[in-house]
Amino acid sequence: MTIRHTFLFISTLCCLCLTSKLEAADIHVPASAALHDALLQARDMLRLGKARHVTLHLEPATYRLTEPLVLHAEDNGITLDGHGATLSGAIRLKGWQQEGRLWVTEAPVINGLPLRIRQLWVNGRKALRASQFGRYKLERLLGFDAERHTITIPTPANIAQLQQAQGLEMLVHQRWAIAILRVKTLTPMGKQTLVTFQEPESRLEFAHPWPQPIINGEQGSSSFCLMNALCLVDEPGEWFQDAASGKIYYYPQPGERTDALDAEAPVLERLLTVEGTEGLPVSGVTIKDVNFAYCGWSRPTLKGHVTLQGGFALTDAYRLSTPGVPWCDRLDNQAWTERWGWNREFPGRCRRAGRVGQTDNLSELLVQSSGRYGTRPCRRRQGRERDRMPFHRHRRNSTYGRLLQRRRYGGAPSLPSGRGRGSLLRQSAHLA
Repeated sequence: MTIRHTFLFISTLCCLCLTSKLEAADIHVPASAALHDALLQARDMLRLGKARHVTLHLEPATYRLTEPLVLHAEDNGITLDGHGATLSGAIRLKGWQQEGRLWVTEAPVINGLPLRIRQLWVNGRKALRASQFGRYKLERLLGFDAERHTITIPTPANIAQLQQAQGLEMLVHQRWAIAILRVKTLTPMGKQTLVTFQEPESRLEFAHPWPQPIINGEQGSSSFCLMNALCLVDEPGEWFQDAASGKIYYYPQPGERTDALDAEAPVLERLLTVEGTEGLPVSGVTIKDVNFAYCGWSRPTLKGHVTLQGGFALTDAYRLSTPGVPWCDRLDNQAWTERWGWNREFPGRCRRAGRVGQTDNLSELLVQSSGRYGTRPCRRRQGRERDRMPFHRHRRNSTYGRLLQRRRYGGAPSLPSGRGRGSLLRQSAHLA
């Protein structure tokens, strides 16, 4: 072999090695490591040209997140291969002590404050937040006064205890929607009790025209139950958190032991967010064989939750003293909605109040074999498109199956043709 041939051979090997380095790289992330640090390492490899594709390999274990994972355009080319791993937004509760028939523990301190929760998962099952009538049981309303902003219910046997309860809530099932209302006062009047509520949900509940509760309709009246008081913890599997002390109370199921209790308290409301812009879209990202588990939801604790349809929360509602708006001269009311947060966020040029940027663009995102949720109602929501459709978002063998559109109620003109339609969902199963 001549010197020239030797030089070409060595040059070819160097190019092959360099090309190999640039094509793909693997990062193995042990369960004890911080997933955010591994993501930053992969991002730097892409940014500095050390690789064109980086795969993060997780272990089949639980990774507890302290903040949501966020993918940007600079993460294009990253694959998150979970190998059955679970991304959890919860913290495990420990130190249970028995007090009578209940177990009690102190709420963990997060960022200097006791954690306040609305969900609790025990041994893989969602525990029931203290409820007046027990699981899946409701009672009929007696009255609904839209002028005085009161609801009338049968007087509970433990009315004196409920009057002293802090953080008491009422769930109202009204036609096709629900409302979660923070109770302000309970005024017993013999066999009936008048209930008033905190703001802003009181104004929203009584101002919006539909769906409002039915009283003495053809099928009877709408139903309700009171929730979230220590005196309501009277069945195995129920729990309650005292807002003042932070203590969490749990009524154990038969056979459960304090030393073997796996109690998960959700901390995060989001586990994964993908954000991009029209100029810098997120593309070429793959997430596979990953379980997402245990996300919280604090909205009703802070401002109640009055829904209009499909879980959309009302942000404003009011009656018009003189009917008529520019797009509908007969309209006599207005109702405005916003979309909830979700556990895995894949927005496409949508804006969600206070959470996502002005324009988020997403293309070529593959999510496969992702499931298992410890969440509030399992629905994924898609924002209304402004200028164009999102492209190439695929979900395979994933459990979020319902796609809902953002809507503005009150008779506004419909969207132009081609906007606001959903993207492709493959082999998905809706969880109600």
